[in-house]
Amino acid sequence: MQHLKDNSTQQINKMKKNKQLHPIINELFAGDFKEVNTSNITKIYKVNCSKMKTIDDFSFDSVREFFSESFFAADGGIFIQPNSWTLINEIAETVTLRYFASKTKNTYLITDDITKEIKAIFVRP
Repeated sequence: MQHLKDNSTQQINKMKKNKQLHPIINELFAGDFKEVNTSNITKIYKVNCSKMKTIDDFSFDSVREFFSESFFAADGGIFIQPNSWTLINEIAETVTLRYFASKTKNTYLITDDITKEIKAIFVRP
């Protein structure tokens, strides 16, 4: 969301302040945007979706469709670059990963192997 128009950024910041953002959008983009360091070693982890406590959030389904249209890869997957996410044990408890686990069994975390920052989430249908 680092390439939004100024007006859109202001609207999102206002919604954050008033706690009106959807929990998944808030988790993904609440922190400060950091440039991804592509020179560090990248490691890819497949999320074990079958062991996660999944959630169905029908209110987010339309946003997921927007993600699919805006962030899609050639094979129909979605690449999302979350702000300020790190590879920690509690990551499996995020609403975001639990939601994606309810939609697909093919979710991957692309991480910086040195800093443990999550560079991207890849969700394949």
